[in-house]
Amino acid sequence: ISSPALWLADGQVNPNTTPTAPPKPDTLGFGSLPSQPVTMGQEFYVDVRVMDLEGNLCTTDNSTEVTLGLPETQRGTLSGATKAVAVAGIAKFNVAYDGETAFHLTASGPVGMVACKTEKPVQALQKLTAAALDDAVWAITNRENAGSPVDSTVPGPSVGHSAPPSEYFRGETPAIGADDFRPSTSGSVASKGKTLDGTSRPGSTPAGPASQSGGGLGNEPPGS
Repeated sequence: ISSPALWLADGQVNPNTTPTAPPKPDTLGFGSLPSQPVTMGQEFYVDVRVMDLEGNLCTTDNSTEVTLGLPETQRGTLSGATKAVAVAGIAKFNVAYDGETAFHLTASGPVGMVACKTEKPVQALQKLTAAALDDAVWAITNRENAGSPVDSTVPGPSVGHSAPPSEYFRGETPAIGADDFRPSTSGSVASKGKTLDGTSRPGSTPAGPASQSGGGLGNEPPGS
């Protein structure tokens, strides 16, 4: 036996049937979250799902306002549009974060709706700036020159310098902490075993004699 039609020909509800009410918004849950670490200060995408009591997406909901935030115990700031109205049951956000290197997000709705929090923290990376690069090179150089007089040409927070290490690399990202390359004070790249002032590091093997035809590093060409 077939079920009676829900609607009659004139558009009225068939009295022999009981219409099914659309899902009632009850709970919030995170849908899309960053799969890779985000960069502090740069926007990333997040969406929140509006669900009924059974966890079904409320596709007919186009009015629930959702607020994105951080837990009270989370140190940091969330910037951008942190409020959004659900469309077909999904509230979409493009926000930026600045603070600790791992953070949780929360989402809340109208009074009575169950809020949610991310199960796992989102990872965040510091944005590399010229100032941060200068400080990193200064710290590495001082570590390598420990016990030696500080070279006045080595850049650092307390020493003025005309060209920061970030300019020595001319826009290229250096491998900070690698032993193979170090920026020199002249704007070129010093070889392994050298410090920023061009001298050999303790324990390194001195370079061989310069070629007589081409003039070596730091040597004058023949006849000069």
